[in-house]
Amino acid sequence: MNMIKQNTGIIMEALKNREFKAYYQPQYDAITHRLVSAEALAHWEKPDGTWVPPADFVPVLEKDEGILLLDWYILREVCALLKKQKAEGIPTVPVSVNFSRMHVMEEDFTKNSVPK
Repeated sequence: MNMIKQNTGIIMEALKNREFKAYYQPQYDAITHRLVSAEALAHWEKPDGTWVPPADFVPVLEKDEGILLLDWYILREVCALLKKQKAEGIPTVPVSVNFSRMHVMEEDFTKNSVPK
């Protein structure tokens, strides 16, 4: 069995080391062919340049609520990028961020989802 699939600690360490990146799946208007939004997807790039597929880390994180930390991390990354683009005068589009169903049980979910 894959070592990552067995060990949440490895994934949490990668999260702490900022090895996860938000990658943006563009969404285009079929008629105008213009970019209208994007979806932020979590990707894990290890320091050696190899990629770990989401199928190897998402199910592991969902077992012990580590997915909550990843979701918040990706939201912060997206907000930081949008803030930077706005400050530099770069046009932005809405970006969706996926949240695990486990957030339904999280206290203050709405309050925490508004960037400070």
